[in-house]
Amino acid sequence: MRLKGEAKMAFILMIGVSLAFLTAIFTAGYNKKPEGNE
Repeated sequence: MRLKGEAKMAFILMIGVSLAFLTAIFTAGYNKKPEGNE
């Protein structure tokens, strides 16, 4: 199979998108908390 590189890229891209998505949700939830020093 010659799709090894493409599969690897897709996998890395998927992980990156998932991390960015989770980070955005976590940040939004964190900023929504009433208790904030900012």
